[in-house]
Amino acid sequence: MTKKSIITTIPGDKSISHRAVILTALSKSTLTFNRFLMSDDCLNTIGIFKECGIDITIQSNSITVQGKGRKGLSKPKMPLYVGNSGTSIRLLTGVFSAQDFDCTLYGDASIANRPMKRLLLPLSKMGAKINAQTKVNSDDNFPPLSIYGKQLSELTYTLPIASAQLKSCLLLAALCSGVGCTLNGETPSRDHTEIMMKGFGINIEKSQSTIYLKPQKEDFYFQSTSSSVMIPSDFSSAAFFIVLGLISKQTPTLVLHDIGLNPTRAALLDILMGATLPGSITVFNKKTSLGESIGSIEVSSSSIDNTKLTQSLTKRNLPFLIDEVPILAVAAHFGHGTLTISNAEELRFKESDRISSTVEMINSLGGKAKETKNGLIIEGMMGEIRKDISLNTYNDHRIAMSGFIAGKATASSVKASDTACIATSFPNFFDILDAIPEIN
Repeated sequence: MTKKSIITTIPGDKSISHRAVILTALSKSTLTFNRFLMSDDCLNTIGIFKECGIDITIQSNSITVQGKGRKGLSKPKMPLYVGNSGTSIRLLTGVFSAQDFDCTLYGDASIANRPMKRLLLPLSKMGAKINAQTKVNSDDNFPPLSIYGKQLSELTYTLPIASAQLKSCLLLAALCSGVGCTLNGETPSRDHTEIMMKGFGINIEKSQSTIYLKPQKEDFYFQSTSSSVMIPSDFSSAAFFIVLGLISKQTPTLVLHDIGLNPTRAALLDILMGATLPGSITVFNKKTSLGESIGSIEVSSSSIDNTKLTQSLTKRNLPFLIDEVPILAVAAHFGHGTLTISNAEELRFKESDRISSTVEMINSLGGKAKETKNGLIIEGMMGEIRKDISLNTYNDHRIAMSGFIAGKATASSVKASDTACIATSFPNFFDILDAIPEIN
């Protein structure tokens, strides 16, 4: 029987949605963003800027933001809540450290355990004053953060890790203070901030391993005659359905439209294409939106070679797919051979300890996984899976969705400790999943 194609619409990119709000609020432009991701994380970012005096209108899947300039934010009347959003607290720490008022940023229990010293050290070199929490048996700093806004000084800094959030925090702090920022030793990481800054006419350059933001003394504007912009669909969300199309023998060919193909986000696509049968993943209708590459992806069932997956993973490209490791682990469970992931220490500091929680998730499927100090090892089981799966999500949206994708591929029952966490990034995940039929 020929499997029919099912066209699935993936919501807007979370990282770009956050940055759209932040940079437009700091500009002197009024912009409408279509296909904005209405997730809890992005709505918390909206709420913070509205609390600081920015007019933001929400309509269905679009928002309109009226910017007030780099120094146009107002002092909030209450502490600012980021929820579960690591992007919000790290990027906004940079923004608020350079304002003319004091404020407090805090989040949920997961955020309270996110290490912040990596941000606070370089910000202190700029003159920022931020008080954070300490914990027993840790030399790091943690939220809540009490930020005492002030004019910051120019920064030249060597980045110790590949982190888009750290990089963006420092660039935003310098932007809001109108000073230069030179970041050396930049191991490539997601570059949505740099791309969007260029779209706003901000003078930012990259040469080999150095990023240089020139002093921005004047307010800036979006560099387009259009006041309405389409946000690309989120590749990290699409990844769940790309893997579903590969591992399920019962699912029709899936077609996903307008997916963001930024090379610093879509590394998983090339890795999967190199470990599956030729033609099982096809990319077409390539174009650009908001300075980002986008395209449509067609996926059909295929065997997966875990040895080739392992060979494709490098210290250089792993930061590009750090959020996709849980669903990559599911793909490996349905593959053959051994997948070994190394140099993934950053996974310990996500919504959960994602090395530990990913290993537990795979084992709960009936798989064979074990963790190492800086990664994990998975033995492919060629689709063997329990029919009744009990999943501890650790309130981590990507662990939860990965488990449900495995269940969908095999028509297995999945009982999860928490599914509300999925709304932080993909609020209509189950609507899309349930709409995909199974063909016997």
